[in-house]
Parts: sequence; structure tokens; C-alpha cells
Amino acid sequence: MVCPENRRARNSADKSDDQISVARLSLRRRTSLNDDPAANVEQPRPEDRRPVTFQEAFCARYRCPAAQFPDRAFRRCLYPHAVPLALVLRRLAPAFFREDLQLIQQLGLDQDLEEVDAALSDFQYVNRARRHWLRTGLKIRLSGRRVRELAADLLG
Repeated sequence: MVCPENRRARNSADKSDDQISVARLSLRRRTSLNDDPAANVEQPRPEDRRPVTFQEAFCARYRCPAAQFPDRAFRRCLYPHAVPLALVLRRLAPAFFREDLQLIQQLGLDQDLEEVDAALSDFQYVNRARRHWLRTGLKIRLSGRRVRELAADLLG
């Protein structure tokens, strides 16, 4: 028969052995995770990354060459009801959409939403200053809301 004092000593020794085993196991897990060669690859730091412009993000998302960016962005940002008439008007009177195309060019250079908002503010001012019944009444122009949502999706 084992005396109670020896039993306590064995239990405490077993517990300390179990704790040591758990500590070894967790140490093995940590070192095996660090031994992964992919984990040792140096990741680019945020300050090393070049900011992406609206045009680069747009062309990557919609798989279009940079040369097609103005036309594709113009069509995507028009009010939906304006697309057929705008495509005809653009061929007949290209100067009608001068402000819209300038906005698209400016957006192509923008790298964050603050720059997009500033460009949209300027665009809104131009629309109010140079009223035309097709632009303000029928809204045959770019939609500021659609431009902002697209920018938030691409840059935000």
C-alpha cells in the first residue's frame, strides 16, 4: 500500500511532467510554424507600396487597356437613361461632354477618395455655372453618385 504522502508526491511530479510536456509541445508548434519558408519571405511594407490610381484600378477590374479607359469609364458613370442619347450626342457634338471627359481624365490620376471628392465638387460647380437643359434637366451627363460609388469600390 502506498502511503498518502507518497501519492501526493507522485501526483505533483506527474502534474509537473504534464506541464513540461505541454510546454514542449507548444514550443514545437511555434518553431514549426516559424520554420515555414513562406513565412520567412519578406512582405512589402505599406510605405513601400505605390498608390494605385483610379485608372489603374479601373483597368485592372474591368480588364481594359489604358487607351480605352476614358470611353469605358464615361459609359459606366453616365445616368442609365442617358446612355443611348449620350453616345449619339458624343459623336455629333463632342464639345457637349467636355466637362465630363475632363472629370474622367482627372479621376484617372486620383489616388484616394479625397481627391475624387474634390474633382466631383469642381464638376458639380461647373454643371451649376454652365446650365444646359440637356445636362441639368434631362441629366444627359455623368452621375456624380455613380462616379463616387465606383471610386469607393475601386479605391476605398
